[in-house]
Amino acid sequence: MDDRGRSPVPSQFRKSLSEHGIQELYLSVTQACGFPVVRVYPPDAFTKVVQELNELEDPEDQDAAYAFMHLASRCEIDDAGRVQLPARFREYLQVTKEIVWTGLGQYFDLTHPEAGKILPAVLNQAATNRNSPISRIQRCVFRSEKAGGASGSMARPAADQ
Repeated sequence: MDDRGRSPVPSQFRKSLSEHGIQELYLSVTQACGFPVVRVYPPDAFTKVVQELNELEDPEDQDAAYAFMHLASRCEIDDAGRVQLPARFREYLQVTKEIVWTGLGQYFDLTHPEAGKILPAVLNQAATNRNSPISRIQRCVFRSEKAGGASGSMARPAADQ
């Protein structure tokens, strides 16, 4: 990330976005594994989230939806393939230079590089619970690889920027 808060979109993500004609993204904040996360949505995914938020009826859920939307921001991918991360998001993540992009199917997460250091422990803990989704996925991948099949990924790996 440069001094102006512009982060290059990793090439594998940029290629996918470009193939779908996507030039704008939507940002909002959340947490994952106890770390602050800036969630980056393509327009269609963000629209789905907004539709789901509009259907919430519980007052506490509506308050959370209001906070989510209040903190959301639109950004464009510039000609150099970068996005401008507003100062409030950089402050939330406590980043100045390095940021980690992780693809999660319909959206991306931006995190502080330190967040990645605890993820192996989180994954190992989830995998020890035989009923966890991670454990079931790992068993399926292992069976597929053992049978000579190709293992696939539902998400793209993290990319440092």
